[in-house]
Amino acid sequence: MGKHLMGSAAFAALAACGGVPSVNSAGGEPPPRLVSSDLSGLGGQDYTGTLTYRDYGSGEQVTLDVLANVTVKLDCLTVALQYPDEPEANSDSEICISEDGRKLDGAPIISLQRLGPDFVALQTEAPGEDDNRPALIRQSYILSTKAITTGKEVSFDEGESWIERNELDIERSN
Repeated sequence: MGKHLMGSAAFAALAACGGVPSVNSAGGEPPPRLVSSDLSGLGGQDYTGTLTYRDYGSGEQVTLDVLANVTVKLDCLTVALQYPDEPEANSDSEICISEDGRKLDGAPIISLQRLGPDFVALQTEAPGEDDNRPALIRQSYILSTKAITTGKEVSFDEGESWIERNELDIERSN
């Protein structure tokens, strides 16, 4: 499977060329909002790909094969992940758009760009916890009808430096 865009790397590249404007950008226009139609067309049981994460114990990057079932209901996206080689790690996660469209999964959207029909890129950022420590968490999402990529970065020093924590990259099999 070929990766088309990496979560954090894709946003770094888009931001470097001005491709992902901040929702607080100047110009007098209202900030963009995520809407339920941005999630349409994502549902299906035919996603395959990988999850890559930093193992804090060893410091190593670990990559696992993954099968995914994606469900869209109203303003929420549910991703059920199955790991063929590690079934005990199977998990479900649900992320929802806030009523005003300015938050995803409870975190403020800091950048949002619609890159074409059924193709949106966004980032959220909020305080949280990682590795049992307080951290600033930045989540990147690239959503299209063909692939979903998410990336999580954490900063333990209030945004001074970022650690790539994990990246999920799944594509439709068919």
